[in-house]
Amino acid sequence: MHTTRHLVFILCTIYTTSVIASDNDVRGLSCDEVLEVVKQSDCAELAKPFLVGSHVVAGVSFNSLSVTIFNNNNDELATISDRTLPSPFISLNLKPSFFGHSNWGWGIGFNYSNTYALEQKIKRSNKSKNVDLGTYITTTMLALTPNTFYQFGGQHSERYFRIGVGAALGYAHLRGTAYLTGDKSNTACYESGNNLVKNSGPESTSQKIEAIKTNCHQDSYNQGGLGLGANIFMQGQYQNWQVSLDASNLLLTRNKQKFQPSTLSVQIAYVIPL
Repeated sequence: MHTTRHLVFILCTIYTTSVIASDNDVRGLSCDEVLEVVKQSDCAELAKPFLVGSHVVAGVSFNSLSVTIFNNNNDELATISDRTLPSPFISLNLKPSFFGHSNWGWGIGFNYSNTYALEQKIKRSNKSKNVDLGTYITTTMLALTPNTFYQFGGQHSERYFRIGVGAALGYAHLRGTAYLTGDKSNTACYESGNNLVKNSGPESTSQKIEAIKTNCHQDSYNQGGLGLGANIFMQGQYQNWQVSLDASNLLLTRNKQKFQPSTLSVQIAYVIPL
């Protein structure tokens, strides 16, 4: 029902905006004035309860992405990860609600993000090593994110600090490649990974990397599906500027493998009230 109403509002927005553009009496309106006309239109009445207090958040996110690949027995086959890399993001957040007059509240968001990782993490016991094997993973995610939070600052204030937890239900599409360095059934491959992490075997790092590429099977991925996950976050806002620290994960099952993308991100964004 909520999704239908948002779709109605989007269609109403397109229609109302086209009428405004063709009306000589209202040409030259500013962006804020156009949005106000849309909000006051009869067509937008249906979506007003969700529109008032909602906002779009757009900005840049500095992400540390890790995608772990498992087989059906939950044995780890490979991990693609990378340190902080920038990417754009956008989200639509409905007006937050509070429990009575307390600082506890809840909200619902719709998030879009596109992140990537360019290194492969090889793990052996309690040691690991990130290495460039020419592999990569990109993940595109569209998720519904209900959450609950505690807010320092007045209710519906433009100056606040929040700490919260939430769930994520959405669609993720993964593309990329990975050497299955964690496949213990491939003895030569697993030993090559051991040599790199423990600095044994061939003398040079380049020789160790070449041994992994020779002995390990490389998989290619271009698939997507629905997944369920969770996130924890800290978020501060001052007027229209917002900074967030967010840790989230999602679990996807596809064919004979499972994928678990996990992201730690710092987001700097501008808040656009609707």
